[in-house]
Amino acid sequence: MLERIRNKEANGIISWNPDRLARNSLDGGQIIYLIDQGLIKYLKFPTFWFEDTPQGRFMLNLAFSQAKYYVDNLSVNVKRGMLSKARRGEFPMKAPPGYVNNRLTKKIDLNPKTAKHIKKAFWLYSKGTYSYQQISDYLKSKGVLSKRRKKRQPMPFAVNGIYGILTNPFYYGDFRFNDEIFKGIHKPLISKKLFDQVQGVNLTRSRNRKRIHGFTFTNLIKCSECGYMITAEKHRKYFKGTNRIAEYVHYRCTKKGKIKCSQPFLNQDDLVEQVNDYIKQVSIPRSWKTKMLEKLEEDKKEAYSNVERLTRELNNKLSAIQMKLDKLLDSYLEGIVTKADYLKSKDQLFSQKQDIQAKIEQFQKNQIYWLEPLKNHILLASSGRKTATSGSLDEKREVLKSIGSNFSLNQRKLTFNWQKPWARLSARATIRNYVIIRQVSLNRF
Repeated sequence: MLERIRNKEANGIISWNPDRLARNSLDGGQIIYLIDQGLIKYLKFPTFWFEDTPQGRFMLNLAFSQAKYYVDNLSVNVKRGMLSKARRGEFPMKAPPGYVNNRLTKKIDLNPKTAKHIKKAFWLYSKGTYSYQQISDYLKSKGVLSKRRKKRQPMPFAVNGIYGILTNPFYYGDFRFNDEIFKGIHKPLISKKLFDQVQGVNLTRSRNRKRIHGFTFTNLIKCSECGYMITAEKHRKYFKGTNRIAEYVHYRCTKKGKIKCSQPFLNQDDLVEQVNDYIKQVSIPRSWKTKMLEKLEEDKKEAYSNVERLTRELNNKLSAIQMKLDKLLDSYLEGIVTKADYLKSKDQLFSQKQDIQAKIEQFQKNQIYWLEPLKNHILLASSGRKTATSGSLDEKREVLKSIGSNFSLNQRKLTFNWQKPWARLSARATIRNYVIIRQVSLNRF
């Protein structure tokens, strides 16, 4: 509209009120500037008087400023209301896929038609064999579609939409608002454990995105001589006598230039054999698995019993402190204690309350946090020999990343630092092999 006035297609504006024309400094300034230039000669409002005089321009400027103040104040109030709602655990925005906004209760409920399919999408992706596009195709086959804002018609989820779903903490009970994480009161769709598994798959794929031609052990190992990453390349060789073509995968240093790296290449079969030896070195007999898990279950029951006992005792102390706070407040309201004494005693009681709550959290963490990692450790160690003998290359890579770090290649020998939980198993295996070799040597003489 202003562009047409600049082109002299019109010289006046009819509006209901000045706040319909401008609610920011830029628009209001442009209108007043066009009035000063004489391009706008008439402004007609049924609810506001305007005349092209210094007084009229001053009043128009005030009306624009009042409109801007109204918008700014409204924005602050709306944000404050949304933040207050978020602190109560209510998601202040549109429900994500799998949920629906209940207009009657003003809450967010599970969508009975789509929730189960969204849940299965998380489960499928956690297996590590499905891509974003395959998840989108699965949801499309189940009738779970995205509504585009512009066209407002159902469309299959784009890759970014699938990523947004799989990384949204709303589905396990929390939600992100205004760059903060809040605890929601809505019903979770999945467990936190499944959500973390999905994030683990995302992290693994982002790290492996630089693999060349899908080689398994690229972007993992460094050259011990120059520090460059180890890459891989595929070679084909034709054997004329047997009329066959053989393919070989070689791993080598990526350093190029005048001064080349002196480290030789390593055949993939030899590298895999070394990886298998390391995995077997920290594997335990499968017969140990049952006994260790049974012992772990006993420790788990004992830990939870200790946590429940201590938590009950500390909660009783919390109740006693809360009673003291209530009595202190009553005494202050009745004028028995002064405000200074009230605030001093209140701070002391609140400090005691926070100390007890911190003790509860710390005790629960110390008693329980090690149970799940130890269980995973046992399961991985008991399946190590099977992975080494019949597992896929990707499975061997994941086990290798779990047991070690800082991988390097030196004269076709793979070396690394053992992760802390696996160092003892490695030492145990080394001592056991030494004893066996020593006994064989003594028997020979």
